[in-house]
Amino acid sequence: MFAANAVRLQLHALAYNLGNFLRTLATPEPIKDWSLTSLKEKLIKIGAKVVSHGRYIAFQMAEVTIPRQMFQEIIRLIAELRPQPPPAPSVRGAMVMGSRATDGSRVSKCRRK
Repeated sequence: MFAANAVRLQLHALAYNLGNFLRTLATPEPIKDWSLTSLKEKLIKIGAKVVSHGRYIAFQMAEVTIPRQMFQEIIRLIAELRPQPPPAPSVRGAMVMGSRATDGSRVSKCRRK
């Protein structure tokens, strides 16, 4: 019983932190003043139909809670929080090192690409 309560407490703390993150960092101006309860009821506890097409997944949601543009703004704000990927290393002039075979002999020497 104690372990179950500890897990439940951790899940509630995680949900609170996620909600607080959403409220402070990823909400557009019109809904900045909403409480966590309002965010939960209007953004999280809404039904959606998940439609999977060839290369993408779409969420079909009722527009009674928040308008589509506001939802898109929230998604955009969340996407902006991601760190930018590091630039890809240049392939020009890269060295490819040889590897050793299982018997310890050298398979190939260094060569330029």
